[in-house]
Amino acid sequence: DLEDSGLIQLNASDPVTGIVALKGDELIVRTLSGTISALDLERGSRNWVSAGPWGRVGPVFLNGALFGVQDRYVHQIDPESGLRKWRERLDGRLVELIPAYSGEQLFTLDKAGRLTALDPATGVRLWQNDSALQLDVVKGAHLRDDQDALLVINGVEILRLDQTTGELIQRLELSPEVNGQFDLLDSLLCSQGPAFGLSCEHT
Repeated sequence: DLEDSGLIQLNASDPVTGIVALKGDELIVRTLSGTISALDLERGSRNWVSAGPWGRVGPVFLNGALFGVQDRYVHQIDPESGLRKWRERLDGRLVELIPAYSGEQLFTLDKAGRLTALDPATGVRLWQNDSALQLDVVKGAHLRDDQDALLVINGVEILRLDQTTGELIQRLELSPEVNGQFDLLDSLLCSQGPAFGLSCEHT
């Protein structure tokens, strides 16, 4: 089943849409139909398939475990067998799921703007912030862990939150497309930008 190029030949009706992780000789992938599969690179066969269907958010690989999303549920998936180990129901449909840089938390964002941190080992909620976002969640909103804080990028709204408590540290709102707002934007960048890694130097 392996071609000379070393690529695995999959059923054309279930094309791969993303690679989740590479573990030794095993490749874990996501398919168009919403399944997650583990592929043996040596034999060119599937080791297991987790049917789902899994949502568009995730899955992510963290500390030897997989985490997938179905609507408002987060699941831990055993990468050795594809079996689900735990699931946690959150309060809204998720739009983002990322692992913490430290590996000690999973961060989620739902459509209502709620931010939640979960324990990857158990699925227990470590904290939840329902009011950090002041604007409606936009398409393409995402989370980033910059090691010092959790970043939330929601259109023109940028937030920094404490990773251990979920408390808001700082909020920056950018509106450069609005006439007359460029001076205000420069002021925001100079006063708050360094905390976000933004420069206020002028050329």
